[in-house]
Amino acid sequence: MDASFLEGVDASKRRWHEPSAQQKGITPVYRWTGPGRDGLEVAYGTSESKPNTATVREVWRQRHGHRAAPLLLAVTYVAGQRSRAVLCGPAGDDPLVVDLDSDLAERMVAAALSEPDRHSAIRFLSEALEGEPEEHPGLRNKGLFATHELLYGVPKRDDWDAATARSWPLLGRSGQDLVRGLGYEIDQRARHSVLRSSEDRAQAVAVFLQEREQADQPSSRFENQTPVSYALYHADRDNIPWVLAERSGTVRLYSTSTSGAAGQRGRTETFVELNLPLLPTDQAGYLDLLLALPVKMESPSALRSSTGRS
Repeated sequence: MDASFLEGVDASKRRWHEPSAQQKGITPVYRWTGPGRDGLEVAYGTSESKPNTATVREVWRQRHGHRAAPLLLAVTYVAGQRSRAVLCGPAGDDPLVVDLDSDLAERMVAAALSEPDRHSAIRFLSEALEGEPEEHPGLRNKGLFATHELLYGVPKRDDWDAATARSWPLLGRSGQDLVRGLGYEIDQRARHSVLRSSEDRAQAVAVFLQEREQADQPSSRFENQTPVSYALYHADRDNIPWVLAERSGTVRLYSTSTSGAAGQRGRTETFVELNLPLLPTDQAGYLDLLLALPVKMESPSALRSSTGRS
């Protein structure tokens, strides 16, 4: 039994008793409940070997019991010298099942439990678990870049190691503290901010979101528009090329123009996202190369070229 899983997480914690799980080779350990009505439940157990998908889903369904509260089942096991975790959930008739390094899985589960309500938790987990979450944790590209170049070309750049060294101290920051660490001066407006270089050049419009706000969901604080639509409007009006949306250490970068972008989506659906709580330290260079303001300011075209933007 690994009692250290999610140790220190601020959520209601109880022992988990599930005889049917025990019969299927999964030893129940603890369960946690997230905030809000019908908050996310996390049920954690261990197994002597990797449980198969059918078994995990069966245990998930038995525990979930068609309740309104979403459920994430986490089962850790040892493969060779490595600790792994199978995650299942958080909702649906055929919930997602993924196999991850246990450290990544633990950080992902902790981040989900910190969401303010079940809707936010479901959204976070659905996005975090899509695709191959272990291959590039904390990095999500939605058409703003050529994915292959972003994932395999950028880490081979000559300045990758230096960018990683500059960025890793920022991984624990969020909000305006993070943005200032990236080299920007913040010009606060009523509902948004303008990010400027030390030469007072406007580089991006930024929106700093509250816990219950999402970049692509309408908010009364942003005149009943989505925060990113609101920010893009002001960026267009003031001829500013980029938009940043930040929420609890997750940062999205949007372009005011999708011409040349790798995808064919609309502007509000075209972005790259860094989820800093999930981004590995050795991948921190993305923060500097995609979002930071260099000490010696490059032109926007040079910055786009250096990061694979067309």
